[in-house]
Amino acid sequence: MYPHTVNRRKRRLWYAVIAVSVIGLAVLLVDIVPPGSRTLGHMMKVRSILKTVYARMGRVPDSLEELVRLAGQVDPSVDPHIFRDEWGVPLLYEQKGGNRLELSSWGKDGRKGGKGAAADIRCPVLLDDDAARAGEATDTPEEP
Repeated sequence: MYPHTVNRRKRRLWYAVIAVSVIGLAVLLVDIVPPGSRTLGHMMKVRSILKTVYARMGRVPDSLEELVRLAGQVDPSVDPHIFRDEWGVPLLYEQKGGNRLELSSWGKDGRKGGKGAAADIRCPVLLDDDAARAGEATDTPEEP
């Protein structure tokens, strides 16, 4: 064998090792997204769905179950799993009065309070009456 052929084979082997390493690292990075972040992502999607339902129906659903049902009517492609946290527990849906709501999860341990993965996750929602009349919703109240 010629020396340049050996070097070429070694180079190809190293390219293969590097490619497999990069693919393995990418798979690990996708899998290590903290569950709290995924749950917050679910809440943001539910908040968007809630705004759409509110804009179309003109009222706030009384419960998470009603929101799931109405969301399916508004958009049949809605994945029902987004109404749960990453631990499979339904999101908590609390009306705070008027058009203010809060979506929350009690975290990995399923109990109020906690730290780290067991920490509570909250997502406030403010639905604007003017936006509902216009066919859209917003998070921020109008300035006086």
